[in-house]
Parts: sequence; C-alpha cells; structure tokens
Amino acid sequence: MHDKRHALIALAGIAFGLLITIGSAGELAVWLFPSLMPDGALGELHRPVAVRLWVLVSNVVTLGAGPSFALSGIGLLRGSAWARGLVRGTARIMLAVALGSALVCAGWVLPPLVRGLEDKATHAQSLALIVSIAAAMLFAPLYPTMALLVVRRAAPRGFAARQTVRW
Repeated sequence: MHDKRHALIALAGIAFGLLITIGSAGELAVWLFPSLMPDGALGELHRPVAVRLWVLVSNVVTLGAGPSFALSGIGLLRGSAWARGLVRGTARIMLAVALGSALVCAGWVLPPLVRGLEDKATHAQSLALIVSIAAAMLFAPLYPTMALLVVRRAAPRGFAARQTVRW
C-alpha cells in the first residue's frame, strides 16, 4: 500500500475537485443569468465590473481545476506517476486564484460590508458575509497547500515513471 498521506490527499482531492467544479458551475450560471442572483447585499457586491470580471475569469479557471484535482486524486490512488505533477500544477493554479480572490475581496467586496456594519439594518447580514468571506479565504488555499506539501516529498514506492501500481 502507498503512503497514507498520499491516500488521504487523493481522497480529499477527489472531494475538493467535485466541490470546486459544482461551485464554479453555479457561479458561472449566476454570471451568465444575473436574474439568478438574489436581491440584497450579495447581489450588490457582484455589481462592480472588477468583481464581475474576476468572477468570470476565476470560475472559468476553477471549472477546469476542479476536475483536474479529482482526476489527480484518482491517479494518486492508482499510483500513477503523472498524478503528482498534475496535483502540483493544479494546486499552484488554485493558490493563484485564492490570492486573486483575496485581493478582489479586499479591494471591492469587503469595504461596503464594513460600512454595512455601522447600519443596524444591515449589520447582521454584513457580519455574516464578512465571516463567510474570511472563512473562504482561509480554507480555499488549505487543500492545495497540503497537497503541495505531501507531493513535493520523494514519491512513495510504486510511483515510478510510466508505472501504474494497482492496489
């Protein structure tokens, strides 16, 4: 059996990849059909051009990265040599998207939410959105970082070039 860390990263990669794919597809659907966006603060936060452009670009990228993570997870489970490189590349892309998202949130999304904290009518909604964005910014890079740390080490036995080991 392969290294347990690789198995855990593989299973987490499959789950993370599916989650990212579903989330990106949903965001793109809202981008293509703005009437799907709920009224209120969340809809208002998506109105600035920079935010709309980032939503489009980042979700097109993550729509490809999600299946890539899932595929690399399957490859890691099977002991395929190519899977480690796919994990590294996809994780780096996701970290870049997470950084870009943090910058867009800091520049365009969080300022109106912080102002909303001062108004009693919007305080609770603004606080909930700030907490949700903070959680997303903290957890979005978590799996890609862990995956990079695990696959950067020497390959466990069975990960030879052009070799596939079945468990």
